[in-house]
Amino acid sequence: MILNNEYLEDMKEYVKNMEESEFAKRGTTKAAVLGSQETMEKLWVVYQKDVEDYGCDAEFSISDAVNEVLGAAPLQKAEPAPEKIRAQYRCPFCGSERFIGHQEIRADVYVGGNGEFEDNLPGGMEANIYDSSRPYGPFTCSKCGQEYDPLPEYKQVKLPRGTFTVVSGVYVQKCKKAGYSYHHEDNGYTVLGNGARALAVSNEDYNCYYGGQRSFIL
Repeated sequence: MILNNEYLEDMKEYVKNMEESEFAKRGTTKAAVLGSQETMEKLWVVYQKDVEDYGCDAEFSISDAVNEVLGAAPLQKAEPAPEKIRAQYRCPFCGSERFIGHQEIRADVYVGGNGEFEDNLPGGMEANIYDSSRPYGPFTCSKCGQEYDPLPEYKQVKLPRGTFTVVSGVYVQKCKKAGYSYHHEDNGYTVLGNGARALAVSNEDYNCYYGGQRSFIL
């Protein structure tokens, strides 16, 4: 193969336009590569051989020469997936983490000559909100329709028979109305179930809202 100087000039131009970070990944620098006659000749030969002997297109051949002579850039380690934030609130009846609440918002709008609201600014109301308050209750579970005020705190307890969602206070009364009944006592908690889900309440809350009557054990 007779070396053609045009390939060398193309290679020099390609190397000059590469990002410095590409050389750093390979443990070298752009200046070191351009300043090494031996390295540039190796790049030249591989590039020309790919094009003329193997019939590869120029774009592939020039990058292939870099990877063969300088080494392929190491694969970047994938960033670990962000850890899902543990829900602070969750419906104890269906497990949903989404609720319908209320919120006061402040937005820029068009006002007419009478001083009253006339229309939303371009982009609609949502695009022109500049301030909003924290959502407030009553909150309705978007899945099962249970109503809460405040939002039900999400807490779990690990017991010998499994891990259960804990409910307390007036939510125990809601469980009673929803048909949850006694299963068993377990280390200070009473486990309730409705045939589909099981929950844990403190023995004190169970005694308060169920009158302490434990009708059956599973």
